[in-house]
Amino acid sequence: TLQSDSAGLGTKLETVGAIASDTGKKMTTSLTVPIVGLGAAAVKSAADFETAFTGVRKTVDETEENYKRLSDGILEMSERMPTAATEIAGVMEVAGQLGIRGVENLLNFTETMVMLGDTTNLTAEDAATSLARVMNIMGTAESDIGRFGSTVVALGNNFATTEAEIVMMSNRLAAGAKLAGFTEAEMMALATAMSS
Repeated sequence: TLQSDSAGLGTKLETVGAIASDTGKKMTTSLTVPIVGLGAAAVKSAADFETAFTGVRKTVDETEENYKRLSDGILEMSERMPTAATEIAGVMEVAGQLGIRGVENLLNFTETMVMLGDTTNLTAEDAATSLARVMNIMGTAESDIGRFGSTVVALGNNFATTEAEIVMMSNRLAAGAKLAGFTEAEMMALATAMSS
């Protein structure tokens, strides 16, 4: 009987071993592989962001401390907005190319353009490029970018035209409107009327 009990115990241990082995294989497949994949994705995401932020460094002349503030600001925006940090960095790069200066101005401009990209038919980079040009021509203060963006959205929501059409028409009219002595509000009103 001792021999049959030992044989039974051996069979049970083999069964437990097989179950443990199968469980280990399943855990490796369903846990370890995805965890390694997440780690690789995180490393790639960080590398992509560093590459994108290099573009900001090319167009924005700041101290290392301010670059850190800009980088932190971009990452913070990406956590609360439905836009990737790499895309936000691309918008800030365009802002630098178009002459937006100062950490707060760059962060405000970038956030406004990303919001326009998220809520209108404009892409964030198109909004940045077009509105910065209009602002440069009209002499708009960089601190007024939020007001400028809000105006575009309000006009697009209340008239038979889109934000993209208003911005495109504003680009066409800005130089002539400035020479004619129009205010920004008058120029935006004319662009809205003409595009609708």
